[in-house]
Amino acid sequence: MFKSIFKKFLLTYMAISIISLLMVAGVASYFMEQEIYGQREQFLEQKALQVNRLFFQLEDNKISVDYFINMLNMIQTNDKIGISVILDEHKPANIEEFGRRPVSSNRSGTNHEMQENEYFIAYFESEEERDIQMMTVSIPLIIDDALMGEVLIYNPVANVELITANVNKSIFLTFIAISIPLALLLFFISRKFTTPLIHMNEVAHNISRGDFSQSVAVQGKDEVAELGHALNHMAFKIQGLEELRKDSIANVSHELKTPLTTIQNFIEGILDGVVPKDQEENFMEIALDETKRLGRMVEELIVLSSFEKKLVKLDVSPNNIGNLVDGVFLQMKFHLQEKKIRVEKRLDTTIIAEVDQERFRQVLINLLDNAIRHMPENGKIEVCLEKSLDKNFILEIHDSGPGIKEEHLPYIFERFYKADPSRKKSGGAGLGLTISKHIVEAHGGEINIKNGRDKGLSVEITL
Repeated sequence: MFKSIFKKFLLTYMAISIISLLMVAGVASYFMEQEIYGQREQFLEQKALQVNRLFFQLEDNKISVDYFINMLNMIQTNDKIGISVILDEHKPANIEEFGRRPVSSNRSGTNHEMQENEYFIAYFESEEERDIQMMTVSIPLIIDDALMGEVLIYNPVANVELITANVNKSIFLTFIAISIPLALLLFFISRKFTTPLIHMNEVAHNISRGDFSQSVAVQGKDEVAELGHALNHMAFKIQGLEELRKDSIANVSHELKTPLTTIQNFIEGILDGVVPKDQEENFMEIALDETKRLGRMVEELIVLSSFEKKLVKLDVSPNNIGNLVDGVFLQMKFHLQEKKIRVEKRLDTTIIAEVDQERFRQVLINLLDNAIRHMPENGKIEVCLEKSLDKNFILEIHDSGPGIKEEHLPYIFERFYKADPSRKKSGGAGLGLTISKHIVEAHGGEINIKNGRDKGLSVEITL
């Protein structure tokens, strides 16, 4: 029912807000009711004290009984309250004329159970007020430290409840008045928060279908914005990998097709008698070389697959890294001389490291072969081997070649990747750097390639 994240956000916010408002309204209603009852109680106490003072004046003969009763009537009428003055058997003589009244069982409204020896004056109560719940305040009548009776001031609870009902109605109307704009505000807030997420969901679905044309419009610097940046970066990386996959398929198809086509043409030419007898041996040697090249490429693919599946076990032993580097340069001496490449070496020959000698030589040969093939004549290669503070050693190989465009650097270690598409017919299959990276990482090291400050390419191996 609430699968939409917008609905979940909106309903959650509204539920929290409504519950909070109801709690505030409930607390406000409770304290307002307590305040109203408290104020009413204080009002009734003030009226009881007023009646008390009138009674003292009556007892001192300062006012007449008629004036006393008229004042009580006026207070009752103006303030809409009930008044009872209850006296005990030691009543003052000047109020004897009120006489002794018959005993009443429980006078309605006062909650005061009268005794036989109690007297009362000015007990004002209509028949309609019987059995009505009253709010009553009682204060004692004390004359010359003697308790003469009590004054009861009472008011129907319904009157107070009417006031509290009006207050609660105002609170409810305020709640409604706040809820409507709050709901609209929460609607827009929920829409603002969920719109980027909904858009990200659409972009993610498009990416899953191979459509990389859309991207997330990122605003702000919060976690949602970071998620948008991450999604855009992921789309960029996936798009690059997808293009690389397509290029890889095209490259491996080309790498396989070229030698196979050469071999097929040579064999067909020999079988058809097109190739002269005296050249058959040369053609067969070329076909054999192409076959060996195919075999090397298949072997590289097998090695690469083994590294990716973590199936390769290194045969490590202590080796002098400086001597290994010297040996590889000696092995590649002919190719260096052929292109008149100068070599400058700064090697720390005291560095001993646990490496797989053959695998590490393969890394050095791949790197040096790449540098030689991509360098012009009369170039220069610089090699530096030194100890590091936190690692075993750092080996850096820098050439004076043309370097690589920055947009190609992130993919330089991908299989079949060639930074220069024009080199399809020369060089290797584009697996050497990929295998080299796996070998270095299998030793627990790192390999990085970057363009030099001036020109050329720098390869850094850290072990």
